[in-house]
Amino acid sequence: DRLGFPLFLRQKKRLIPTSEAQALFPETVGAFAALDSVQRFASELKSGQSGRLTIAAIPALANALVPQAVQQFRVQRSGVSVKVLAVSAHDCGNLVSDQRADLGLIIGPMTNPGVTMTELCASDLGCALPTRHPLAKKTELRPADLRDQPLIGLSPHLPLGVQVGRTFAEANIPLQLAIEVTQSTIALALVRAQAGIALLDGFAFHGPQAVGLVFRPLRPAGKSVAR
Repeated sequence: DRLGFPLFLRQKKRLIPTSEAQALFPETVGAFAALDSVQRFASELKSGQSGRLTIAAIPALANALVPQAVQQFRVQRSGVSVKVLAVSAHDCGNLVSDQRADLGLIIGPMTNPGVTMTELCASDLGCALPTRHPLAKKTELRPADLRDQPLIGLSPHLPLGVQVGRTFAEANIPLQLAIEVTQSTIALALVRAQAGIALLDGFAFHGPQAVGLVFRPLRPAGKSVAR
């Protein structure tokens, strides 16, 4: 009825396809195959076995926690492609809020009303040192131990930089950074070059950049929280 011409003719209780039906048959096979493919893909999406996952993370976590998590995720869902974006905490919140990323990983709190925060894990604030540094013999360090040391730290406007400043202020020790950086990977490279001691969170030591260095907790200090 829709096409305006018959597709089958009845002959002796049998349906015989017309020449028009035979001409259309290859196209209908392709259409049904496409529908079957869509249904199968939708089923895989529903079960989490296909699709694409976009993760936004601050560089410290993109280099530390994300690689192992992605590897374990891909073992269970090999059909899902993963995209990792290393961005600032502010951009991380915006990407998730705008639905341009499925989830984001930051350190510390966030006030973006378009996202829901969940605490994943916590890490000590501490110091990264060369293995042969005299202070590496201590099991933990205090701000007073670092008074005469060249210190490498993150920018004061970053969450970790704020926490480091608060720790030194509570100990009544002036914080004087010899080198200021924006990423923990840079700080670790400077420590490896023996340029000083880096004030970082323990998350930085989950990555390959920390190989050959030691981490000592800084006391008294709170914990950096990944969310």
